Amino acid sequence: MSGTSRNPLSSVEVVPPYRAQERYDWVSEEVRKRGPKLFASVVKSLAKDSGWCTAAHRHCFRMEQCTPYERDDFVYMYEPVLTDLGVTLPFDSFASGVLRILGLAPTQLHPNGWAAIQAFRVACRALCIIPSAPLFLCFYSSRLTKEVGWVSLTPITTTPKGDLFAPYTDSYKGFKNQFLKIVSIGGAPFSTDTEPFPLYWKFPVRFVGFTASDLTPSECTDLRYLEGLPRNMHCKCIVPLVFERGSSALFADVVKSQNAKIHSYLHGVRAKKKESAADSSSTLVAKDAGGCPAKETQKSKSSSTLASNAPFRRVVLPDKGKRKAVPTNAERASKKGKASAGADLPYAVPLPSETPSAGPLWAGEPNPWELLPPETIQKFNQNFPAPHDVQKTFDTLGLYHLRSMAALSYWRQALLEVDPEAMKKLKEVAALQAELQKEKDAAALAQSSLKESRKLEADRALLAEEHLRIVEAQMGDLQKALSGAEEEKEKLVKQVSELEDTALEAYQGGFDNALGQVEWFRLPGPGAIR
Repeated sequence: MSGTSRNPLSSVEVVPPYRAQERYDWVSEEVRKRGPKLFASVVKSLAKDSGWCTAAHRHCFRMEQCTPYERDDFVYMYEPVLTDLGVTLPFDSFASGVLRILGLAPTQLHPNGWAAIQAFRVACRALCIIPSAPLFLCFYSSRLTKEVGWVSLTPITTTPKGDLFAPYTDSYKGFKNQFLKIVSIGGAPFSTDTEPFPLYWKFPVRFVGFTASDLTPSECTDLRYLEGLPRNMHCKCIVPLVFERGSSALFADVVKSQNAKIHSYLHGVRAKKKESAADSSSTLVAKDAGGCPAKETQKSKSSSTLASNAPFRRVVLPDKGKRKAVPTNAERASKKGKASAGADLPYAVPLPSETPSAGPLWAGEPNPWELLPPETIQKFNQNFPAPHDVQKTFDTLGLYHLRSMAALSYWRQALLEVDPEAMKKLKEVAALQAELQKEKDAAALAQSSLKESRKLEADRALLAEEHLRIVEAQMGDLQKALSGAEEEKEKLVKQVSELEDTALEAYQGGFDNALGQVEWFRLPGPGAIR
């Protein structure tokens, strides 16, 4: 279950890799029976986003939707770990080292553990410390459950100050079904150091953590600097700084509430680190001038070979030429399993695996002075001018000055002999590159404008929807008022009709009375003459 092929030591038992068709009954049902619920459109949209992978390695990986049957070599990743916590692929030596020592696949580590890794990365960046797995695991150990499920990191409370970071969240919700698959393209390793770590779930082994005795002298110094930070720092406020440049000042602002002198502390640590780096550089210069013994070269070769052949959950920890290996349970019982490694590398001055005993100040091709006649430039092979011999120093400086002048003369003549067509093509390529950069900038600007327009459209749609709801509510009120007015109108019409009927009846009665009176007056009286 390794990320890359390797040839382990003959004394180490090689565990056969798990295949996709094997059953994983040893994993808890809560994990094993979970199915992906991320739609293809969501995965496709996330794959287009460049935040989950570094730009230099974007061609090495692709993101796919999970399917019931998987056959290719891949790793599962939880979507919140990529988007919320800022974890990127390929994993650097720090993240892959933690997974390798703990023997965990990326999804086997609980997201709270990934949050602690990212917060530790920000803290180390603020202190100008190179984060490493041994340093991180001096503060955390692994916590296992009865059933094989997600492995959490438990702070090692060896000091009364408390934990380095407070938990990212007490209950990380909504991640269990949000996982996807990332496939390696062309066999690209999943870590920058090309060292293997478990890609797929396996039986975890409890890890109790490291102590200062397991670290190199420089790491012990870094450990003291880290222990000087406040305890129970807000992990949820620190993790977002992974996305920011110049996060040191932002880190200090976040931690300022817990330690008002954090700015001066960080400044002092960074100054000490720079001073230490300068001292290490001067030490390296002195060693290079004196040459490197063959024994040290052989020791470096053997230790590097041993480190590259270490199996899973076995980490090489040099301490003054040696480091304790992380033993398995059987090795803990027998107190065996030590492995040696090379001496600690100084901060900010990386050394190659093989350093020549002597060599020129300039290396690589082409060397213009080698094309000149030997009598013109004398061969003089020395690392740096000797400080104890002034004449020799000036001779060396003069020699290198002559080499520089010879190089300038050579390249001046070479440029005159360059084919004009080739120069024209180079200019065309440069112009095309500039045009391509302009197109990229225009595309980025257009994409930004498109996002802004989409956001404005969404805001307008929300405003229109809100306005529609208000209009509908007003129409409802008007309809209610109209219904009431119609009812009042019907009542008034009924009253008018009743009044009209009453008036008509009264008018008809009066008319009848008038007719009766007229008839009465027309009738002759008893004494009238007919």
